Amino acid sequence: MDPNGDYILRIYNDNINTREYVAVCLVQVVGCSEMRAYHTMQDAHHNGIAKVGEYNQEIAECYEEQLNDRGIMCDVVNSNTGWE
Repeated sequence: MDPNGDYILRIYNDNINTREYVAVCLVQVVGCSEMRAYHTMQDAHHNGIAKVGEYNQEIAECYEEQLNDRGIMCDVVNSNTGWE
């Protein structure tokens, strides 16, 4: 299955979770490298929002649910409508 798709998973900065926790969750749920997780988390910290990746709808929504279950603020948007 091609992981790339038309749906963008985004995370948001919050005042609840530590940056380290967010990065660990990205590694555990999405399977990204620690370096990529750190940079994504930093992007969300500095800009309020960060793109985690583009996936097909089923995968994006699965990641969204798992991250939400861990208290990470995130959502999924269709890349055809713009992500910002």
